[in-house]
Amino acid sequence: MNEPVGDSGLGRVDLLFNFLRHLNKEAPADLNSYLASLHDNVEMRPLAEQVIDALLAEDPSRYENFNLVQVDADAISLDPRSQSARMHQQIGHFLTSWVDLEESLRNLAPREDDERIALPIFRLLDRLTMLDAETRHEINLLRRVRNSVVHGRDVPPISYLAEATDRVQEITERVRRILP
Repeated sequence: MNEPVGDSGLGRVDLLFNFLRHLNKEAPADLNSYLASLHDNVEMRPLAEQVIDALLAEDPSRYENFNLVQVDADAISLDPRSQSARMHQQIGHFLTSWVDLEESLRNLAPREDDERIALPIFRLLDRLTMLDAETRHEINLLRRVRNSVVHGRDVPPISYLAEATDRVQEITERVRRILP
């Protein structure tokens, strides 16, 4: 990357900064390993999103912290009857289900593959030949929903998220039946 990056190429650095604070990774040296893996197609994936994705892929338990950061950033009402509270709750269900799926997929990966823990799901899917092509394709489609939810871009309606959550849970059960 030789040219300056504009605001759209940086992405939501406010979310990244608050997420890093939650994780106690505020020193520049804490980011070195994540910065090394950045790609320069920032129109497709802004830099902040790339780092957030790497942090989440490294430890799926971080989704809960990231969800809190998003709630703070979006100032969602705590009234359980409000539309935004219902949306927040559905996002939580979806992300919890997604974490279960990621964990199951990582457990399905060959044990000798030392990279399996840190690999992004789209790369991990290429190595999981025991899953049929249709299931891998559906996981990739659901991964796009996950990206929209995590990064706050074009978040689908509650009803769509509920259906996506059901699909993620069904696929997770299918993957778990394959596990040894």
